Amino acid sequence: MEGKIKFVDGHTGKWGYIVPNDGSEDVHFLTANILGPVPSNADVHAPVEFEVVEGSRGRDAKWMRLLVAPSLPSSRPASAALQENELKSWAYMPYEVIPFRARDSREYPSVLGYPAKLALQEAWYFGNEPDPRVPILENYFKHTFNRLRRENKVVEKPMATGNWAAFNTGLVDRLYDPIYVLFEENDRPRMQRWRFYDFCVPGKKSSGRKLTEVFEPLPEPAKYFSSSSDMLFDTSKDVHVDYEHVILDGVARNRFPTQFLREHVPEGFDWKDIAGLTGDEQSGYLARLSLAIENDDRCMRSIKRRLEDAKLLAEKRIASLAGGLVVMRPRG
Repeated sequence: MEGKIKFVDGHTGKWGYIVPNDGSEDVHFLTANILGPVPSNADVHAPVEFEVVEGSRGRDAKWMRLLVAPSLPSSRPASAALQENELKSWAYMPYEVIPFRARDSREYPSVLGYPAKLALQEAWYFGNEPDPRVPILENYFKHTFNRLRRENKVVEKPMATGNWAAFNTGLVDRLYDPIYVLFEENDRPRMQRWRFYDFCVPGKKSSGRKLTEVFEPLPEPAKYFSSSSDMLFDTSKDVHVDYEHVILDGVARNRFPTQFLREHVPEGFDWKDIAGLTGDEQSGYLARLSLAIENDDRCMRSIKRRLEDAKLLAEKRIASLAGGLVVMRPRG
């Protein structure tokens, strides 16, 4: 769909409205969803192309692009704006929280809900309440893609039966097999060259077989270490832990399992099931619990012993792998 910019908010510069050429009602947009240069209020009446998504507030524009150069430079540094939109500019992926049906016919709350379910379990959101937008995962993909582009590891492959592209997400599934994202060439003019096809594991299901058919060798993961010595854990060295900080800060920030906290309640402290508390109530309760633990030497020692046991067990497991010198392989 095409239209013209009606205005850009002069105070924040982060949102505005479009007047569609087909005469339909105005469409709201966020500058964070713009591909390429970001317009200002000086670009009123500038032509744009976009797609419309029905949101909770009405019609929203997604994948919006200026059809002419902006009148004023973006208020953000060019490099920052480019990196922020690099994946969105390169390929179409439906990031909106709308129902998504994968190629294996399974339903997910969004396209990013698919890799969130496929990968090893992680909390891909901030806070305690699940967020269907999985913002941490979206940021992970954005920065991983930027890194891969710098390392020339986003692979584009022409084929007689069509052009394909793929990259290694750096994530693994529950069997520790790598997860890739596969793209096909976009047949829509003036849009990104590539469009999302599927998340896949090599050789698994039709998409995984397509991946291995097209790409040989498979795209490599991003590299974050320049020397293998940065990835070594030497068990001959002592690990010193600030247990007071780990315990008190960990309790206050809700970093311990509820069952663990239930087993280490300070004397005279009234235990509550934190799962039934609101966000503010939970934060206040955990702060009081942390203070009560700090003032109870017996409770502090009990928790410290549990953590020491866990540390000792982890060191033994590492030492048993390779004689005390172990390569630690980060997942991104």
